[in-house]
Amino acid sequence: MGWRGAVFGAMVGGSIGRSLGAIFGAAVGHWAEKRMDEFLVRSGFAKRGAPPGGAPKRRDPHAAAYAKLGTKPGATEAELRAAYRAMAKKYHPDTLRSGGMRGESLKRATERMSEINAAWAEIKASRGMK
Repeated sequence: MGWRGAVFGAMVGGSIGRSLGAIFGAAVGHWAEKRMDEFLVRSGFAKRGAPPGGAPKRRDPHAAAYAKLGTKPGATEAELRAAYRAMAKKYHPDTLRSGGMRGESLKRATERMSEINAAWAEIKASRGMK
């Protein structure tokens, strides 16, 4: 039973009483959920056999790597290289050290740069780039 059926069942069951209301509410909630799914299919909001929310979206296994570079999976090779260079310029420890950054901030920037390098290596390997 989905959330719509649970809410409807709780409303109906709560007005009857505790034990009988829980049983009756669950049955009514299940019935309401099926009717709602049929309505969504008839009205064209959902496909027959598909879950009410639509088909689950496939997630790119390298989406986190693209996010660390600030790009999307559909970015071109040139866009990816430009994004990597911009991030490297922003977080490279040598650049920040020469700018006067010290201590904990420099340590965090170094960790961030290693994450960026790992994301770049993952994207290059998945796309077969040199």
